[in-house]
Amino acid sequence: MNMSDLFSNTFQSIRSLIVGDQDKYISGQVIQIKTTDQNGAEHNEYVTSSMAEVALKKPKNTREIDFTSEDSIMSRIEGITYKTMFASKFIKIDEITGEEYEETCPDLLIRVIPGSQLIYYPPAGVVYCHTDNLLLFRCICINFMILHNIIPFKITSLQENQIFKIKRSGGFIQRAYLDNNSGIRVSKNNGKLGLKLGFNSDNTQIINKQNPFVEGKICESNPFLDYNKSVILEEFCQLNNIGVITVDYHQIKFTQNEIDAQAASQPALAIVLEKINTKLETYFNKITENTYLKINAIKN
Repeated sequence: MNMSDLFSNTFQSIRSLIVGDQDKYISGQVIQIKTTDQNGAEHNEYVTSSMAEVALKKPKNTREIDFTSEDSIMSRIEGITYKTMFASKFIKIDEITGEEYEETCPDLLIRVIPGSQLIYYPPAGVVYCHTDNLLLFRCICINFMILHNIIPFKITSLQENQIFKIKRSGGFIQRAYLDNNSGIRVSKNNGKLGLKLGFNSDNTQIINKQNPFVEGKICESNPFLDYNKSVILEEFCQLNNIGVITVDYHQIKFTQNEIDAQAASQPALAIVLEKINTKLETYFNKITENTYLKINAIKN
């Protein structure tokens, strides 16, 4: 299957509405996402930012999940995946279940979706959730990856702190770094795999005889980067002498033990985890392996 076929099944259009509450001096956004599937059927999804929920006086029960219903759980996963585009957050509320906690609750976590900075800058791409709901957070991460056609660097063999080479438009080669919390992505324009590299424009980054490049050098921490640039995967690998990049995605799959642990108390959730695993495998099966990318089979 050609890489561009990943985008042939659906077409999405997005409209947004800004809403506000004059008494509380807040405003938010409501997004309408209209999806037309391959059969021509239209589906509408409405996603509301946290501030818009307050402005619209949205009832709390709209954030609750019915854990006896597969549809309810899947709907919440889909809704939160889209909602990660918003920067407004309530620091006391689990975004996934709508449960409210004390501000000092040690089990209420701020979790960043792997690869999300390829799409959004924090605090977008971030989810507040309780430790009890980390399985659902993982579902959201997988769903986000599939929705945005990402392979997060975290599940590849690329070293995120390694120094790489990039060819600039002026024809010279300089040092560059993998963009923070980013990943490989399928281009919607040409179906090719690409990734973003970050770099600085000062002359000390230019590679020449006086300032040679050291292969495989790892920096303690990535410097602050002024710019980034999208590059085609093949060109990146050729320039950096990379034979192949491996993708080990079984590490984000739900294990059979994790599924079985939910089967007795929350059977609907167990079924959802199995469906997410199937969705994950289908996604990677659609990605054609090329010379520089090897996708590992899912392991049990």
